[in-house]
Amino acid sequence: TYGHFPPQALADANGKRLLSWRVLILPYLDQANLYNEFHLNEPWDSEHNIKLVAKMPAVFKPPGLPVDTSEVGKTRFVAPLTKDSVFGRIGGGVKIQEINDGLSNTLLIVEASADKAVVWTKPEDVLIDDINPLLSIITKDSDGFTACLCDGAARFFSKGNDAKTLNALLSIDGREVIEWDKL
Repeated sequence: TYGHFPPQALADANGKRLLSWRVLILPYLDQANLYNEFHLNEPWDSEHNIKLVAKMPAVFKPPGLPVDTSEVGKTRFVAPLTKDSVFGRIGGGVKIQEINDGLSNTLLIVEASADKAVVWTKPEDVLIDDINPLLSIITKDSDGFTACLCDGAARFFSKGNDAKTLNALLSIDGREVIEWDKL
């Protein structure tokens, strides 16, 4: 529709981050009514918008996991943020043409460990450490993580993947070759 992925956050004219990309994609998830309830010129925790946290759509809830009542409104679906990732770039949304590594070779969203969950409306995601990107996403006890690639495919990545491969998957323009048979 817009020729680019959404930005990591909706920001005001001064650059103050107001709402998450998760809010911005609501109309494309059959959640236009919920999207229209937001005051887009107010932060996620404004008096009005904070009331909408409890209305988190089911699509942002991890499948098959019980929802702890103390965690209502939190999601584990986050954008992995690096200087070279889709949502880590400064400014507006990344255009598909800018993803020179290929849509099927670039991570968009990851399902992080429960300890990395964020309020779904808050413009907060997961900062990725380039030395050990895996531990930025999951705990040492996890088997791996599920991710959505830029082409829309979902895939499980085991914890056995090395930092070089994960950093290559996070980069939109590193020109790395992904050896899928080794993943």
